[in-house]
Amino acid sequence: MCHLYTKAGEKIDVELHNGCPYVAHEFGAKLLTVLEQHQIQQELKKMTLKSILTRGAAGLGDKMSIEMAMLVKLKEVMPTLPEDLALKLVPDLSMLTDPNIGLNLPWNRRKRKRLMMARNVIIHMYSGPDASYWERRLSNEHTEVLCVDLEASTPSNALDETTFAFLLSLCASKRVKALLGGPPCRTTSALRFQKDDGPPILRTEDHPYGLPSLTPQQAELVTNDSILWLRLMLMYILCEEVRPKEQAQTAFLCEQPQDPAEYRKKEDVDEHQYFSMWRTQEWKSFQEAYNAKLISFDQGLQLLKQSADGFAVKRLHVKDLKILLALFTPMMMSDLLNNNLEMVNHLNNMLNEINNKRAMKLNMNKVFLQVLHKMNLILSKKNRFLTLWKMKT
Repeated sequence: MCHLYTKAGEKIDVELHNGCPYVAHEFGAKLLTVLEQHQIQQELKKMTLKSILTRGAAGLGDKMSIEMAMLVKLKEVMPTLPEDLALKLVPDLSMLTDPNIGLNLPWNRRKRKRLMMARNVIIHMYSGPDASYWERRLSNEHTEVLCVDLEASTPSNALDETTFAFLLSLCASKRVKALLGGPPCRTTSALRFQKDDGPPILRTEDHPYGLPSLTPQQAELVTNDSILWLRLMLMYILCEEVRPKEQAQTAFLCEQPQDPAEYRKKEDVDEHQYFSMWRTQEWKSFQEAYNAKLISFDQGLQLLKQSADGFAVKRLHVKDLKILLALFTPMMMSDLLNNNLEMVNHLNNMLNEINNKRAMKLNMNKVFLQVLHKMNLILSKKNRFLTLWKMKT
């Protein structure tokens, strides 16, 4: 005998017969009805979405649901995104009106209250297990950091509808100033293309969201990873949609493996036909819509140093780099990209100061705030743009 639990916390008895799970007939019939109704609702949403995209929303007036409005905006930014996948991205937001929604969220009341009271919120999606690392180094009296990961100290799943609905509500609050994320890359890894009897190829240029020949388990893995990737961008789209024009553009940092076609030999690329999410039409559309910039660097960069050709890059711990980027505004990164020598020298001094302070075990929050103030003093006013970071494997 084993058990499963509903979102309301109800315990359901499950019996195993020859390895197959069985539930009571009454519960099974109820579950089947719920699944059928969900499927019907999804089909109706798809029909409505197609109608709006082809004929407009003139007949709907103010009756368009929030979910449908988000889907329409998503398709506006990414017109080639398959409708079936788009429908899986936006959860039922009516659950946000449930006064007991907190019971179904991973974060306790204290954390939720801090998020609601914070002037600024930084959301770090798929952050890994060390949530306290980011919270200690990026939080202050006005800023709250929320880490979302199954392995975090407070496990949270971005595939969970209630959890993601809550994240969208934060994005809609106009207080999310930065989104960080490193979506899983296990289904796109270059290692899958080695033809060495290892893990099989799951995506290709012609089938970016899964080959038709995948097993149900493989298809589920690809779909879930695609949802995680796209939900990060959906959150950003919402942040920018509600952002007042007078406020700075929301910072967006996405960490992914570099396209193998950019650093491997042409013969190798031609033979193995590697796949990369950076080459999907959806990413290109997102990049164009928000003027996103791609920057490549080797994992483990340490210092930026002037050389005869411009700038030589030494080794830096990835966590340090993420922290610095979270503190940078897109304008700062613009100066770096334009080879602003003064900016690079200050960055070099900043990294040295951070390393020295860490060795002395001093308060890192104060150090970052002091350094950030120094950086702001030397910046010229330039147009803001997004900075996207991708890691070379």
